[in-house]
Amino acid sequence: MTLWVLRYAPFAPHIFTTPRAASTLIYPRVELVVAAVKADNTSWIQEHFPSYPTHIYVADDPTAPLTVKKNIGHENGVTPLQNLQIPPDLNANVKWDDPEADQRAKTEAVYAVAFGELFPGTPVPEAVGVHCGAQFAVTRDRILGRTVDEYRSYRDWLWATELTDEFSGRVMEYSWHQILGQPPVDCPHAGDCFCEKFGMCDLRCEDYGCEKTYFFHFGELPENWPEEGPGTDGWPLRNWTEIEPEPEPEPEPEPKTEISSELEAESNLAPEP
Repeated sequence: MTLWVLRYAPFAPHIFTTPRAASTLIYPRVELVVAAVKADNTSWIQEHFPSYPTHIYVADDPTAPLTVKKNIGHENGVTPLQNLQIPPDLNANVKWDDPEADQRAKTEAVYAVAFGELFPGTPVPEAVGVHCGAQFAVTRDRILGRTVDEYRSYRDWLWATELTDEFSGRVMEYSWHQILGQPPVDCPHAGDCFCEKFGMCDLRCEDYGCEKTYFFHFGELPENWPEEGPGTDGWPLRNWTEIEPEPEPEPEPEPKTEISSELEAESNLAPEP
């Protein structure tokens, strides 16, 4: 299951401006768009975010109120919807470990060809980088920075490609930030991301990550979570964002030299004005 956040108030200054952006229409501030399959439990969204309008697309259920014509490319099969209203802009995932070398090599082998098909006439970048996860927030202005025909071409490529879901999905995952106006390599420091996106600006970040932040586990939640399990096997403690870090030790005073001792003695003997 993948979640996108549609936000109509800007996160930051935007690249794209259109006459339509000045429309007097009233839009909700935030809406949620979810790419899911029948096996996913999406009840938590309404339970925890009841005030947000939510659109859950069930990709493998043609009878669902919201679905897609083809279930392909993992979550990217939902992103370029038939009415083309939700391409993402801001990646909500903050994660800085490197992808597996074997996985990266296989993606590199197909990406250049796919890029030429998605962006005809645009030189293939020397490097492409973005936070993984395919969980995004998008502003209205960024969506309007591309035409409907362009979004339709991305959708049609996804429907027609002979790549497997794994690789077609990954090609799109590493293309959305470019579709929406970001440079090919868009990998800000995790500390900057937590500050700008979530207002957590006082974090101490080391090589392993930032304090008070959650590390994603590719396993299931502990049984009876969250009543049981927090603080075990790498899972965060309850109220982990409120736990104060241990204070850094005071630096050791520098040893006095013979000259500094003489200067200190002279200053003590100096008459007051």
